Amino acid sequence: MAMAVEDLSFLHEMIARKYESEENVKTLYESLHGNNALREGETIDHKIADMNRLLDFAHIELRKAAAPPDNKVYWGVVNSLDDELSKLMTKYSPEDVAIFFAIAKKILAEDSADADISFNDARNIGVEIADAENEENPRKASESRSQHLRLLQPQAVQESLSKLTCDGWLRIDLQSEQRRVSLGVRSFLELPEVREMFSRNLVANRQPEDTSASDDAEELARGAKRRRLKRIDSD
Repeated sequence: MAMAVEDLSFLHEMIARKYESEENVKTLYESLHGNNALREGETIDHKIADMNRLLDFAHIELRKAAAPPDNKVYWGVVNSLDDELSKLMTKYSPEDVAIFFAIAKKILAEDSADADISFNDARNIGVEIADAENEENPRKASESRSQHLRLLQPQAVQESLSKLTCDGWLRIDLQSEQRRVSLGVRSFLELPEVREMFSRNLVANRQPEDTSASDDAEELARGAKRRRLKRIDSD
C-alpha cells in the first residue's frame, strides 16, 4: 500500500522540522489533510500509527516523547532500527559525539529528568575528556592528536554545544543566571536511556491529583521496550 501524497508531505515537513510539539503536529496534519481529517474519537496517534506501518520497511518512524522543562509531548522522525546515538549522529565530528556523550553521562548520573549542569562545566568538558584520554595513552602524540586536542578546548567545545543545541540534542537555558545545559527533545525521542530515566522520575514524583504526564511517560517507555524486544526477536 502506497503512502498518500498528503502523508508524504507531512513526513517531509516533520523531517525538516526535526521535532514538533503534539499540538503543532496536529495543526500541521490538519493543514495538509483538511480540518475534518480527524474523525470523532480519533486522535493524531491513530493517523501516525497508520503511517508508521507503511514506514516500517525503511526503518524509520514517527515517535513521541514527553520532555522537560514543560513535560510537553513532542513528535519527531527517528531511526527505528537502532537507537544508538553513534548511528544517528553521522553529521557530527568524533569530538562532537564525545562531548555529547560526556555531558549526557553527567546528566544521566543524576537520574533525574530535569537534571542539568552549568554552562561552564559543559564548556570545560573537553578538558576532562582529554585528561581521561591522556591517562589511557600518555605517550600518544601526533599531528592528528594535536588537532583532536584543539577541538576539545573550551572555545571549540562551545561551538559543539551550539550545534548540538541547534539540532535539539541539548538544551541551554538562557534565562538562568549561570546558563544551565540539559538534554534536549531529540535526546528524549531517540535515546531509550533518557526516556526511561524521565519515566522513572515522573513516577517517583507523581502527584495524586495529576497523573496524566506520568501515565504518558510510562506508556512511552513501555513502547520503547516493546520496540527493542521486537528488533531482538527479528534478529
